This record gives sequence, C-alpha cells and structure tokens, in this order.
Amino acid sequence: MGVLWFIFYPKFFFNTVKRNVKKMMKEGKNEGLLGDHVMLLSDEEIVDITSTGETKVKWVGIKSFKEDSSYFYLYNSSVSSYIIPKRNLPNEKAFRTLVDSRTSF
Repeated sequence: MGVLWFIFYPKFFFNTVKRNVKKMMKEGKNEGLLGDHVMLLSDEEIVDITSTGETKVKWVGIKSFKEDSSYFYLYNSSVSSYIIPKRNLPNEKAFRTLVDSRTSF
C-alpha cells in the first residue's frame, strides 16, 4: 500500500492543485493576485501596488528570505511570499544588502 501511495500521490496532488487553480481563475475575482505589480521598498516597509489597491508590510513582517537563479522570495508567512524577478532589479547586490539590513533571521 505504501509503495502505491508513493507512486501515485504526487500525480494526485499535482492534479488537485491544477484543478483548484483553474477553478480560482474561472471565478474571476483575482485582479489583485494576477497582473502587473509595482513594489516600492523603503527603509520602513514594502508596498505592493496593483490595479485594485495596495498592500503594505513592515520589514519585521518578513519571516525569511530565499533566492534561486531567477527570483528573490520574501516570505511573509510559511506559505506566502513576495516574488521578485531578478531581471527587474537594476542591482541585485544592493537589494540583498537592503534585505539583510532590514531583517533579522
């Protein structure tokens, strides 16, 4: 039974997530989630501006900072993050320095 679970669960999980995303997209109330975002980083906070409004989070609200080859991830919870494409930053090193100076993890 455990072997079957190990083989089939990843596909089941992926299909469940895919189905839920499609359902969310059909509902059409996701204007602030998808589309263009403008992020302003100051010494006090991060401001995320979309076509429907803006969200502010203080630097103390950032729980962890990760990166891969293409993106920076500023986690404000264990399952939610601000995703910042490196291609949109003029200076990656300056961004890392700002994050390091404003966070304490």
